[in-house]
Amino acid sequence: MPNRRFQRAVHKRPAAEPRRNADKGMAALTFIGREDVSERELFVVDAVRASDAISAPRPPGRYFACLLAWDATAATDPDVVALARHLLSTGCVYVCCWGPKCEWVHDTFDIGRG
Repeated sequence: MPNRRFQRAVHKRPAAEPRRNADKGMAALTFIGREDVSERELFVVDAVRASDAISAPRPPGRYFACLLAWDATAATDPDVVALARHLLSTGCVYVCCWGPKCEWVHDTFDIGRG
């Protein structure tokens, strides 16, 4: 039996396409909806490089959780460290990493938190 609570968890607002500042290649923070159960606002940052994600505006509010879906195979240690430090210093209290080399990225966040 499907979990009805999960099925209606996100408001039916259509997802907006993430936008980039075409002149600078910077990623934009795009609101995509609100989760019903926790009432958290959901945002997307679509970035080509870690430095683009760092230049994107931070989510509103004091703290946030981050699902980092990233193919980090071409990333360097300084790239990952810079991204982890940036997110942690701007209020990220929980990170979930997904994609190639995600364990390495997650470990870098753990080290940065310590």
